[in-house]
Amino acid sequence: MPFGLMNSSNTFQAMMSHVLRGLNWKFVLVYVDDILIFSRTFEDHLNHLSQVFDRLRHANLKLHPSKCHFAVKEIMFLGHIISREGVKVDPAKTSAVSKFPTPLTQKQLRSFLGMANYYRRFIKDHSKIVFPLHSLLYKDQPVKLKWTQTAFDTIKHALVNAPGLSYPDLDKPFILTCDASDTAIAFVLGQLNSDKKEYAIAYGNKSLTKEERNYTTSEKECLAILKVVETFRPYLANSAFTVITDHNALVWLKSAKHTSRLSRWALKLQDLNFDIIHRPGKSNVVADCLSRVPNPFQATQIDTLSITTQEQGISSFDSIETQVSSENLSSESDNEVQFGAEVHFYYASNMQQIVKNVLLYLLLILKTFKT
Repeated sequence: MPFGLMNSSNTFQAMMSHVLRGLNWKFVLVYVDDILIFSRTFEDHLNHLSQVFDRLRHANLKLHPSKCHFAVKEIMFLGHIISREGVKVDPAKTSAVSKFPTPLTQKQLRSFLGMANYYRRFIKDHSKIVFPLHSLLYKDQPVKLKWTQTAFDTIKHALVNAPGLSYPDLDKPFILTCDASDTAIAFVLGQLNSDKKEYAIAYGNKSLTKEERNYTTSEKECLAILKVVETFRPYLANSAFTVITDHNALVWLKSAKHTSRLSRWALKLQDLNFDIIHRPGKSNVVADCLSRVPNPFQATQIDTLSITTQEQGISSFDSIETQVSSENLSSESDNEVQFGAEVHFYYASNMQQIVKNVLLYLLLILKTFKT
């Protein structure tokens, strides 16, 4: 087969899959010219090697001895270290990440994010961490965004210190830990070991679209459950599992009446055997650790309140109105609050904004109930 052809890799992969048909996924994994043979015992390993050699000999394929490793406890495969304990990130790759310089252009930033995305399954809350960096690549931003070194350093630290992932035990029940924030949802697939301690099998996350960010809190939390079930459905379809959430309202997802969107999602989960358990956010540290970190780039609208008022001079709230006005609640700030027919409350990223929102609520209450 000539080198350099566009379909060379696909053709070679198809040929290797044909040569090793019947052995794939039993004790062999093949990716182009990389063949991984896994066995429980040394005797089984010798038998498996003999079967693979027979297939390669029959296909007139040869192996390079210097590129082969036999009877090892762990091995490098596609940028991962695989052993009986689980899967870990290649230290050589994490070393390159730790030395990656601060990106100065969008091209350099894309290169770094591409490296980070390859190992995203090892990083909890990956989408939440990289959201500020991805925002720098978007076009037509409503406000001019600035570089944040914190997000860059956080994702580098997470990659360098990425934990190993264990293999799933299909004889044990699974535990799904879900959480949602204003910008992303995160989830963890895990199980309990012999000491009744949870261990991670895989991390997953998804950035919310513009429309999904307008969902209610219950809808975001339910969306996290829906996405984790869709992602790990092959493991969950025929076994009982437990969903852990820090949103207490979802405990009644399977029995209470819901809005049309929640009802549709509940129907999608109806064929699965699972229970939902509430765990407070302070205890749900794995999926919740970055859920409450405010987005440093843009204010996220969390509620919209429409109020129609008549202009009447009522002395009872004049002082509050004056106080609110003195706080400069104008469009000069990124977290702006607009007065008028519609009043928008935005994510309070600091104490000053919280005070402004409280004053605004008092003003609206007094105007609503004035006589």
